Parts: sequence; structure tokens; C-alpha cells
Amino acid sequence: MTNASLVATGGGAGAVVNGSGAGAGSFTATPLASVMLRGTWPSDATAGDTLSVSAGGASLTSAALAGGNTTQGTRAPLTGTSLSLPAPSYGGASTYAATVSCTVNGAAATLTGTAFPYTLNVSPSSTNIVCTYTSRVTAGPVNPVPTLNEWALVLMALGVAGFAWQRRKTLSGR
Repeated sequence: MTNASLVATGGGAGAVVNGSGAGAGSFTATPLASVMLRGTWPSDATAGDTLSVSAGGASLTSAALAGGNTTQGTRAPLTGTSLSLPAPSYGGASTYAATVSCTVNGAAATLTGTAFPYTLNVSPSSTNIVCTYTSRVTAGPVNPVPTLNEWALVLMALGVAGFAWQRRKTLSGR
């Protein structure tokens, strides 16, 4: 019986192939690259709000944490040499916007695209990919303050004038 351990070369994210057997053995491939998603919340996040996103088999679902805390998601193997990073979805009372940044093997990575979904292209030698979604609270829609319309102002002015006239008439009649 022969044990073999070799690294596959060529296209794709690369794989470690382990197997044993004489001649036509059974081999399994394990991807080298893995993806971790993280979420960072702003200090003014509303307790109970949620963020969820999935990319490349990894996922992140978390409740809002105050103080700029970071939540770790799951780690998943990456197959292929690109990762599509969709916009996260939010649930709760506040309105949020997000940015995403990634590191590959500890170094900052460049994303392609001008809006979600962004694409991260990685080389076959990439082993550790961490993408962080940074959320921020955005201003909600501005609702106009209710004001009196023109006719209501005219009626109010007539009421004040009538009250003043009546008061003057009462004072002058004494």
C-alpha cells in the first residue's frame, strides 16, 4: 500500500490531494483557500437590528452590537479564483449602508466594481481570505413638518382681529 500526498497545480484555487492505494487509489481534494465574513457595527446601531450576507459558501448573520464591535461569520472553502460579494441585507428599526473590504493572506485586496456586488479575484496561492462588511447608520427619510396652510392662517388672523376689536369695544364702553 502506498500513501501519497501532493499539491495539485494548474487552474483553480489549488488543492491538497491525499489518498492511498496501489495504482488506482481513491483521492479527495481539499481547497486551500477559505473565506471568512465579518461584520462591524457602528456605535449608534440599534439593538436587535440584524445583518445577513452570504458569499462563496461563507455566511454571516448577526445582531447589532453597540460600540463598533465586530461579529465573525462562518468560514468556508473557496472554489475558483473569484468571489462575488453581494450587498448585505438588514433588518430592524434603523437604516444602514455598508462598505466591504477584504484581505488575502493578511494583505489588503483590491475589489473590482463600483457598487455591490463587488468581485474579489484571487490567485491559486491564496489561502486566507477575510472580508469585512462595515455598516453605518444612514439618515432616514426627511418628513416635512406639518404647517398651517394659507386659508388657516387667514382665518386665524381674522379670529385674532375680531378678539382685539371686541376687547377694545368692551374697554371703551366702560
